[in-house]
Amino acid sequence: MSAADSVDTGTRKQGTLRRTDSHSSLNTQVTTQNANILDAARIERLLAVFNTVQNCKKQNDVLKTVLKEIRSLIQFSNCTIFVFQPDLIHNVVSFRPDKDGVNVATLLFEGKTVKAISESENLASPAFKKLDDVRYGLKNQVFLAYPALFKDEDFMLVIQCESRFNKRANKHMGFQQADEQILKILCNYLAMQIEKTTTRKEVNKKEQAVIDTLQLTSEICTQRNHSGLFKKFSQFMPGYFGFEAVGALILNPGDPESKCT
Repeated sequence: MSAADSVDTGTRKQGTLRRTDSHSSLNTQVTTQNANILDAARIERLLAVFNTVQNCKKQNDVLKTVLKEIRSLIQFSNCTIFVFQPDLIHNVVSFRPDKDGVNVATLLFEGKTVKAISESENLASPAFKKLDDVRYGLKNQVFLAYPALFKDEDFMLVIQCESRFNKRANKHMGFQQADEQILKILCNYLAMQIEKTTTRKEVNKKEQAVIDTLQLTSEICTQRNHSGLFKKFSQFMPGYFGFEAVGALILNPGDPESKCT
């Protein structure tokens, strides 16, 4: 073999190596681009989660469902929901790990009591120091978080995901742009559903108040004597107005049924 052939062979080998490196780099680039795009399968899973959440009638069922279903949308090592709204806090107090599969912890954040819920026993601490830090979302190599807000911009809750840890590389794997988009869409939808359940609850209360008023009016107006009237007063009015008891003093000497009640 001549020196020219040797040089030519070496050149071809070097060229082959460069093409291989370029092909590997291209694969990495394509994989990264795909991870940053919401593919059809992922969108279908998101719609399925929406459908499941929509069928929930109670707010605590909504939160349980989100904790369960979010794993089908985003890959993470841990997911914790921080609950800020008082009514929601009241609802999650009833969660039990053995019954609901949800762990609950209480923490103090910006001087207020907050509940943290997670399927994991290792509930995370907030990756944000104040609510304004996460108002428009938070994303770094370790955490991805986004809030669900009321129409007046008050916080309902914040969903925080912790990325998986690669032991071989000794670092967190982070999140992709598609994960961020999924979480943002999910939180916005969650806010609408929670507001809907709140509105439904308020409507039910008003409807029940009307029924109670009609019942009280009917019971009082159908009485034919003072004795029956005041019995109904003492029976229905405490519960209607939130009193402990109701009493009346009637002075009418000409009426034999008149007496102190």
